[in-house]
Amino acid sequence: MKEKIKSITYIVLNSLYIVVMGFSLMIYTSLNKNLPWYESCGTQFLAIPILSVPILLVLGICLKVLSKKYAMSSLNIKVPFYTIMGMFLPLVIDGGLSKITIAIGTFFCVAFVFVDIYAVIRTFKSLNQST
Repeated sequence: MKEKIKSITYIVLNSLYIVVMGFSLMIYTSLNKNLPWYESCGTQFLAIPILSVPILLVLGICLKVLSKKYAMSSLNIKVPFYTIMGMFLPLVIDGGLSKITIAIGTFFCVAFVFVDIYAVIRTFKSLNQST
């Protein structure tokens, strides 16, 4: 029973990660006039450091704590912390909302979602092989 709770917690944490990344991707693509969530002012990018970064930090800490009782890859533990750097640093370093900054942030959002999905699949495959 405890193993099921750990598995469910693992799935919930990774699902929350994907939701946060989807939200961050919407923020990064919000300056595109062709999308329904277009917003021209740019203040929506404050949601990255105010909402996304703290949530990702909490998710990373929760995954680190869960990793002590649940077998998961180190990549899965590190992904939220790498994501914080990949999403937040372009905004801080550039200081503006240039097309390059937005492209880098968008790329990292999409890439890290795929990395997380890969890490989850790898974790579940290793768990199935060990049983």
